[in-house]
Amino acid sequence: MPMRQITVFASLLLMLVLLAGSPCRAAESVPDESQVKAALVFNIAKFVDWPPTAFVQDSTPLVIYTLGGGGFTSAVAGLHGKQLKGRSVVVTHISRAEDIRACHVLVIGNADSNLIQAVLYKLRTQPVLSISDRDRFAHSGGVVGLFRQANKVKFEINLLAAQQHQLKISSHLLKLARIVGQEEP
Repeated sequence: MPMRQITVFASLLLMLVLLAGSPCRAAESVPDESQVKAALVFNIAKFVDWPPTAFVQDSTPLVIYTLGGGGFTSAVAGLHGKQLKGRSVVVTHISRAEDIRACHVLVIGNADSNLIQAVLYKLRTQPVLSISDRDRFAHSGGVVGLFRQANKVKFEINLLAAQQHQLKISSHLLKLARIVGQEEP
């Protein structure tokens, strides 16, 4: 990975951590927790490699599905139209497991547990990066779980889940994460 990309990511991550954990004079200039989480989704995806079969062609967009409500999934909708790894980002909200088509990132907010399990089951062998701020998400089979600790948003990665989804996660990202396994919830 190029040193410049590592430096940019580290700088952005440091800025997000500092903003999330410190008071600021102008409230509108400070991203709220949902915006910090959406920025983490975007930056985490920069350090994930999907198998070549995940994209039909070079111009295929990177598709992000959001499932459930809340500020987190609403903030992720703001990623629509951005560029990530040379691909246009398309964000689509789904509300049923039947709505799933080709997807690269699944962001789960406040949703019914049965619906979440149905969607995750449908995607169990697909190259999909699942990310949620639900309690113990990565411990229960999700790839990336976001959590709050000491007024900061942090993340944990389930390497077994990433491997099952054919995803390669950069060692640079892994150094910043708490690594978890397939533990029982």
